Order: sequence, then C-alpha cells, then structure tokens
Amino acid sequence: MDWKTVAEKIIQDDQNKWDRKVAGRELRVSEIGALEFDNGNRAGAFSLSEVATSQMCQKLEIPVKYYRRLPDEMKATVANFDIGRLNGNSYFLSGKGDWIHAFLSAEYVAYNNSEIPRPRRACSETARSL
Repeated sequence: MDWKTVAEKIIQDDQNKWDRKVAGRELRVSEIGALEFDNGNRAGAFSLSEVATSQMCQKLEIPVKYYRRLPDEMKATVANFDIGRLNGNSYFLSGKGDWIHAFLSAEYVAYNNSEIPRPRRACSETARSL
C-alpha cells in the first residue's frame, strides 16, 4: 500500500471521530449503562467500548471485573457515586459517532492521524531519490 492510499484511508476512517475534554461534573452514567454528557454539537448518551469501560473504571478506581458483572442500574449507581466523589477531575474522551472508544486522563493530547503519513512519505521519497 502506498502512502497516498494510507492517507486516504486515514481521512476516511476519521469521519465522525471526535475528542473532548470533559469535567467530571458534566458526566453521568445512565440507567442503561451509557455515558451521558454534552458533546458540543449535541447532548446525548454514548456507549462505551470494552476498552473505554476498563479505562473509565481505572480512572474512577472501580474494580473492572466487579463493574462488568453489575446490572446496568447498579453500574449507574456505582459509577455516578465515584464520578461525584472525584468531581474535581476532568477526562479526555475520544469517540466515533455514538461510541466512546477511549476514556483517558485530561492530560492526554490527541494527535491528528492525518499527520502521520506526511513525514513517512517525505522520507520514502528522499530515500528513492538517493
């Protein structure tokens, strides 16, 4: 696969992706286990991927195995309690559409995926010209 194709695939994959820093006081886990907050464009409920669920539990200091086996209503109670307990914290959320695929610390800095092929392509072109 050449670098132009890689760049095109990255652009295509990045459609509907979003990143957002969110204060803990803006977060809430709903009774169906979805994370609710205002995503800038719209407020809504967002499903958490398995990885994002593990990351959220880690940030909230909830044992992951315990959290996963709870019914959704209990997940909401436990998570919302700990979100409230840590309400001075902020988080970096990354998602695509209605899915959250990363629940990270607010210190995380997002990298623009479309920047990745540029230096590689330049190095490849330089190497070919030698």
